Amino acid sequence: MSDRTTTAPEPRGSGTYHYVHTAGWYRHTSRLLDQAGNIPIQSASTEFLDRRQWIAPDGSGRLLVTRGDVEIQPSGHYPAGGLPGRFLSSEDLPEIALRLRENIQRSITGGAVKAFITIWQSQVVPPFLNKILLTRLAELPDLIDEGPTTDRMGRPGTAISHTDPQRKITYRLIFDNEIGMLLSHEDIKPEAEPAGDKTPAMTSCPMWLDACYTDTTTVAKLP
Repeated sequence: MSDRTTTAPEPRGSGTYHYVHTAGWYRHTSRLLDQAGNIPIQSASTEFLDRRQWIAPDGSGRLLVTRGDVEIQPSGHYPAGGLPGRFLSSEDLPEIALRLRENIQRSITGGAVKAFITIWQSQVVPPFLNKILLTRLAELPDLIDEGPTTDRMGRPGTAISHTDPQRKITYRLIFDNEIGMLLSHEDIKPEAEPAGDKTPAMTSCPMWLDACYTDTTTVAKLP
């Protein structure tokens, strides 16, 4: 998969802000403490959210999260330090490799996969960075190659997955067949919930729609 990144185009645009646009489904649950001290799920619902973010290296920027046409939290403009602005670059490649290797040695595959997803959620990922991330990801134990698939937008890709026994959650990642970029990821809880429902619950499924560099936080000037 990492070899496919050599054909990927460089992120377009220029400017201070890393712009990342995702959209997908998120599961919300309500719980109630019972007499035995347990907190079982009483109800669950899934909603579709659109998320756009503009983040500068100093952690300033803007979040725009909408449910339908309604702007919801945590939308807003943020001062320096208000958002995670520590972006990985070519200078960080040795540190990236070291951290992922440490996870491999500890067999903490779930943590490494989660870190991979977080990087994609937090910044623009150019091909050189994705290449090293995919190379290290391939070294992790207990990854399942699910082969060809499509994401929930119908885009063709290749899926891999890992079930984290500690977090009791399955991470499923779908990558573009041609350039190896991340298309979407699904978090799936294999346990039955709510009570009596034996179907595994998808807790989130964001899809990557766009990413570029820009000097503005105005939606109208972006595709």
